[in-house]
Amino acid sequence: MKPFPTRFLFAVAALGATLPVPAEVPDWSGYSKSVKITFPGHAGSQELQNFPVLVRVSAENGFNLSRFKLPDGGDLRFSDADGNLLAHEIDTWTPGGESLVWVKVPLLTSDTEIVAHYGNATPAAVPASSGVWSEGYAGVWHMNAAAGVATQADSTGHGLDATVPAAVADGVEAGVSGAVGSAAAFDKRSDHKGGYAVEDGSQMLHGQRAMTWEVWSKQAALPSYNAYLLRMSPYASGVEDAYKIYEWNGTGLPVAYPRVTKTDGTSASQTYWPSGKIPPLDRWNHLVWRYDGDAGSKAMVLNGDVSGKYSGTADKGAILSLPGGGGLTVGNFTTHLNANAFPGSLDEIRISSVVRSDAWIAATYATIADETFASYEAIASGGNDWTKYAKKFRISFPGVGSGVTLTNFPVLVKLSASSPSGFRYADCAKAEGADLRFSDSSGNALDSEVETWNDANGESFVWVKIPELTSSTLIRGYYGWAEAPAADSSAVWSEGYAGVWHMNAAAGAATQTDSTTNRLDATVPAAVADGIEAGVSGAVGMSAAFDRRSDHKGGYLISDASGRLCGHENMTWEFWTFQSAIPTAANAYVLRGLNVAEQKQSYYCNERNNNGRTCMYIYQEPDAATNVGFWPLDSSTPAPTLDDWNYHVYRLDGAGGVKTAFLNGGTIVGPATSAANKGTVYSAADQFFIGNHTPMSSGNAFPGSLDEVRISSVARSDAWLAATRATIADNAAFTTYGAASDNSQGTVVFFR
Repeated sequence: MKPFPTRFLFAVAALGATLPVPAEVPDWSGYSKSVKITFPGHAGSQELQNFPVLVRVSAENGFNLSRFKLPDGGDLRFSDADGNLLAHEIDTWTPGGESLVWVKVPLLTSDTEIVAHYGNATPAAVPASSGVWSEGYAGVWHMNAAAGVATQADSTGHGLDATVPAAVADGVEAGVSGAVGSAAAFDKRSDHKGGYAVEDGSQMLHGQRAMTWEVWSKQAALPSYNAYLLRMSPYASGVEDAYKIYEWNGTGLPVAYPRVTKTDGTSASQTYWPSGKIPPLDRWNHLVWRYDGDAGSKAMVLNGDVSGKYSGTADKGAILSLPGGGGLTVGNFTTHLNANAFPGSLDEIRISSVVRSDAWIAATYATIADETFASYEAIASGGNDWTKYAKKFRISFPGVGSGVTLTNFPVLVKLSASSPSGFRYADCAKAEGADLRFSDSSGNALDSEVETWNDANGESFVWVKIPELTSSTLIRGYYGWAEAPAADSSAVWSEGYAGVWHMNAAAGAATQTDSTTNRLDATVPAAVADGIEAGVSGAVGMSAAFDRRSDHKGGYLISDASGRLCGHENMTWEFWTFQSAIPTAANAYVLRGLNVAEQKQSYYCNERNNNGRTCMYIYQEPDAATNVGFWPLDSSTPAPTLDDWNYHVYRLDGAGGVKTAFLNGGTIVGPATSAANKGTVYSAADQFFIGNHTPMSSGNAFPGSLDEVRISSVARSDAWLAATRATIADNAAFTTYGAASDNSQGTVVFFR
């Protein structure tokens, strides 16, 4: 058994409270996923004991919803930072969406941490959900009954369920949208009858010397009568109500009207107070009334604004105790006889036998109304512990098209001294960005590759593979941990990439590395090494410039005996070009695949006939005798812009017989469908060239720079290609970077 933290013991002792008995710490190793939750929204300095916080379980908040093992969140558990099991209650469970859960936090401060655990088919026994509402709650109704259900359960375990009588069941509509999950709407009958009744023979809801009433309400218009939210009425005749809370005379002014039995035993006196503020229409409002019989004071709070409370002096004593018990009516004066229904919806109704503090009321409002009250941090499993990194920042992708989902897509992350805000190279713990890691919103580590790292106050470029990229995708970058595990950079290019050359070799280097697992590196032969200049400015980081010799020789050679860069029915070729002038030599080559022994080509891409336009020429099986042909053939098609970077794409759907060419995101040919286009690209090519027809013997070098050369064994979708261009050419609009901030460290978290 783990002891409670020393800070917790001292704090509770200082409050003069009874220490809770710590539970046995479950074996959290059986839970595959964990999310750390903190509460920066608790602005007050007061510590709140056994406070129920609202936890929002969603993908956006770091939960991997597909990893829950039991239906309806049955394997969800919560612990404090020391691993002690916490009581929780599921208010609303929405598979695939946002689920709402109440968790009792033993001691809530702005520094409190709890952990959500899930992903265990045989989880630890869960404490009773009623344990969440142990701190003076007499009755709690979440009003979350489904449509057509007549009963709203009391979550305290006192059994004070609220039920609408069958005769006026049509006066109440359950299952409507609420402040938390669902709520109940009233005044559905033309005679304004109908409401919920709670039988309270045990006098849990009245007869107390201290009480607090809370209601969330929403209404669209003011009624022409006193509209009741709560009323505690006697069973016996001739006895006054213990209290009634209603909207006064159609003014929208909510008032409380309790009767107080004086301390000298004399008859009960009436005490009445308005709020001084009217709840706004067409929105959810949190209304709180509070009575302190020992101090003889009363107050009302609207929407957490304690400065707007109404206070005054009342007779000291207790709320009237009803002989034989009484009945609480929710949403009307009586459930079926009177026409005083509340004209709107009610949610999260709570009655307490204690005087809630200003801090408690403010936090109760904030945990519901302010989604930033809690902060969520997915905890990585395996050897990577996100809590060990000193710094973090968020990244989102608003530039992804609406309705678009891309699987295993490589996005470009740009880092510099000015972006993300607060990022500093000095905060990295390893050279060359070796401690920079990324996670999805569920804490799963993402594959990444550093293309260019420029810590001399320059710009760095990192590729990150996103399992599911949409406009709402969120990922997080972490850095500043000297023991960060190594990243698998080649795994970034797993989605159908046959070869990826970033062309980022440094000046003087003869080899351009293939970033895929195929490792089809491109090397310039030594005899014509002076025909290429590596390390020049690129579309992304660095690139290579060609045509540096007067005989126009030189280029990169790739040996591919297995034919991985050809022999596919569907293929996509991509590259970025930069040139300042159209060459005088005909047919300047970008790519070419060749069977050296047979002198048969699989394809070539060149700038044709000195017109400044690149085109593709593909040969197909069985013997490279047939071809799809040049495209574009028409010299009237758009030409790449000189003195700028241009993005070229050629796509062959050999199964469907469709060819398409793109320039800078626009279609310049196709989609052109023809039976002649069907077939597989010739598969016997064993050598491939970048930047020339052949490096040694041909004078057909491309007269400019090439960058981000990619060959795929799939026909990339329009959406994929648009995102590929945008992540490079328009990164500032495609990607949003959150500010870099300190990451929590030194926290002992039980997970895995």
